[in-house]
Amino acid sequence: MYACEEGFSTGGRDGCIRLWDNDFKPITKIDLRESEQGYKGLSIRSVCWKGDRILAGTQDSEIFEVMVRERDKPMLIMQGHCEGELWALAVHPKKPLAVTGSDDRSVRLWSLADHALIARCNMEEAVRSVAFSPDGSQLALGMKDGSFTVLRVRDMTEVVHIKDRKEVIHEMKFSPDGSYLAVGSNDGLVDVYAVAQRYKKIGECNKSSSFITHLDWSVDSKYLQTNDGAGERLFYKMPSGKHLTNKDEIKGIHWFSWTCVVGPEVSGIWPKYTDLTDINSVDANFNSSALVTGDDFGLVKLFRFPSLKKGAKFRKYVGHSAHVTNVRWSHDFQWVLSTGGADHSVFQWRFIPEGIANGIIETAPQVLFCLFSSGDPASKSVKKKNKLSIRMY
Repeated sequence: MYACEEGFSTGGRDGCIRLWDNDFKPITKIDLRESEQGYKGLSIRSVCWKGDRILAGTQDSEIFEVMVRERDKPMLIMQGHCEGELWALAVHPKKPLAVTGSDDRSVRLWSLADHALIARCNMEEAVRSVAFSPDGSQLALGMKDGSFTVLRVRDMTEVVHIKDRKEVIHEMKFSPDGSYLAVGSNDGLVDVYAVAQRYKKIGECNKSSSFITHLDWSVDSKYLQTNDGAGERLFYKMPSGKHLTNKDEIKGIHWFSWTCVVGPEVSGIWPKYTDLTDINSVDANFNSSALVTGDDFGLVKLFRFPSLKKGAKFRKYVGHSAHVTNVRWSHDFQWVLSTGGADHSVFQWRFIPEGIANGIIETAPQVLFCLFSSGDPASKSVKKKNKLSIRMY
């Protein structure tokens, strides 16, 4: 309920906004479920009425705007995830697109150019990890129940659904050549599937003593590195999953991506007295030698990559009201995306390479689906000599 000079406005589980005069006599009813962007089950949790404008917030994190004079044309001005936490994030390898998956069981495809929702697919289980195939045609979803589903991106239809594990799928990635899909679970195993054989399992990495947290493929798709909950960094030959211990062979591996939080290359990102679970996600930009991180303190940080020495210089940026669960560079490295676990938000940060803005790196966020004040810059210099910076859009 909301009270104003004109009277009162109310909203409820029936999806209807009702306006009342000051004597509580009904004025009108607006059924959002019957609107163009409405849907069955829409439930209103908050309303605000001022002048000829009404705002309604829904249980599913949407905001509708209704003009009293055109109340038959409600406009959806914000939408996003709800319920549980938001962990799953992946960027399209060739286009300005990103996908998110949440405990609310929805998978959403977003345009980074238009900052708009392109497609939504509701799953039967909570989604904790996502991955695009190298050509962007398929999308793998890791579920909380230990299963994974592969969808066709063009129409979000199912290709295959497989359940080989009992616990949550934390991480998954396609090999750079598109031949394999590596799926890491809370069971402490990484299963390897052959894409061309309708995702037939052909390998298993089983040397971790704890749950799998992160993994990366080599450029030639012949090796995999993993991190786990015990802080181990392990290496495997692909696709068999044979454990690799030869240091000379490991040293010669060139990695296609770097999202692992454990290893000499990222030693400098760890502050003193931190727990192994405090940094949830990292992603390296090899072209600009930059590394972005997301942590349990709600911070997005920018480091040099590699970051070898303890106490490495960095810049930190605020915005999320909860732990940052995932960070990723866009396909062209012009943007950084970050997700908030409990605030269900995705921030899009603009990246300006060094040498353009007085020899510094600047980043500017564009919010995809959360309410955020973009007033004064939210950047804070941690170390004055560091030439890294972020600025609000």
